[in-house]
Amino acid sequence: MLGKIRVMVERYLLMGRLALSGYLARNGLRKQARGQHLVISMTSIPSRVGLMGPTLECLLSQSMKPDAIVLWLSDELDSVPEVLQPYVERGLEVRFVPDVGPHTKLVYALQAFPDSVVVTADDDKLYPWRWLSKLYKSYQARPDCIHCHRAHLITKDENGIKRYVDWKWLAHGVPGPSFMLFPTGVGGVLYPPKLLHSDATNIPLFSELCPKADDIWFKAMALLNNVQSVQVGDKFRDFFSVDDIKHNTVKLGTENVFGGGNDKQIKAVFDHYDLKL
Repeated sequence: MLGKIRVMVERYLLMGRLALSGYLARNGLRKQARGQHLVISMTSIPSRVGLMGPTLECLLSQSMKPDAIVLWLSDELDSVPEVLQPYVERGLEVRFVPDVGPHTKLVYALQAFPDSVVVTADDDKLYPWRWLSKLYKSYQARPDCIHCHRAHLITKDENGIKRYVDWKWLAHGVPGPSFMLFPTGVGGVLYPPKLLHSDATNIPLFSELCPKADDIWFKAMALLNNVQSVQVGDKFRDFFSVDDIKHNTVKLGTENVFGGGNDKQIKAVFDHYDLKL
């Protein structure tokens, strides 16, 4: 009972902060350049753009300001949706590119900002006020690693990597650095510049091997360059989502997680590169 009360209180406090940030219409970008350019990169699909408001409010009101927030939308659209205009005025940048599935969230940012720190965000999460600052602080301590709020721990047996559903989910108590930590994009992932293998932006290849699982593809690109991952904190508590507020049931990933899609794509990518853990 106390847990339910705590969740309700946190939700109302969060919504109050979102309302206040929207009322103040604060610009969400850093006004003075820092030593390392920092970009938040995200994507969405036309049917979900209208639900992005709360997420964008969270990103525009972070305690630590990024240098850019870029939303990659399908080039099938011919203009910025009207619902996004208020956020554009506050610093959001919208770019139109060919839709390459979930990889759109990062792959174009790697091409456009090769010397920048890129942090990916989902289009439906209500990120806490210090979400970005905690990632960046972790990065400053270990600039040679990939950093995330949420990860699973890859597990093995005598036959190799276990099924995805049999991994140690959320990897509590395993902050890393570790090659076995598997960052999951839903919590936000920080990628330092030029740590991923050069194939990271090979669109035809990942479209063939791993078209529906960007987390798997970018994990493989890190392993190919002997890059470990770090989890911010040792116990992740899930962020609220827009779906919690809108009561929307649209979710991605069910087929990947419970339908064996992740296992097929892991095998395809690891076999292609002869990756061993």
